[in-house]
Amino acid sequence: MMHLLFSFNGRTRRRDFWAGCCLAGALYGILLVVASAILRDAIDRHQLVREALADFVFLVGLVLLFWTNLALLTKRFHDRNKSWAWSLISLVPFLGTLWALIEAGCLDGTLGPNRFGPSPKGDGSSEPLNTRKSSLRWPAVKAEHNKSTQA
Repeated sequence: MMHLLFSFNGRTRRRDFWAGCCLAGALYGILLVVASAILRDAIDRHQLVREALADFVFLVGLVLLFWTNLALLTKRFHDRNKSWAWSLISLVPFLGTLWALIEAGCLDGTLGPNRFGPSPKGDGSSEPLNTRKSSLRWPAVKAEHNKSTQA
């Protein structure tokens, strides 16, 4: 799980991307609850040290959330055979976030291995995608279709 949330190497599936996002969001929510409880107690007692501690817990949680989201996006873009730099598009307000959400969360990755590693789906192929021959023979399929429609 640590590799999924904190590493920028390799590729990850959409399923694991969404699981990682949910886990990171849940952990961040727990940190927010803890920080708000510390802050509420500190405000009631007028204690600046506890207020600073609450701010620190919130800041650490925010940095960890940013790191995990960037790591998850990077691995999803690697699965789509794109550089880590595409992860930065999520920093663009609204449209960039929407683009990253669709690209990373909805679109399938490249089939087989790519320059970032083997397929996370474990399709068993060791050939790079651009050298693999397709199992479909389009002229043969088209000819079969024409025969069936003419009959």
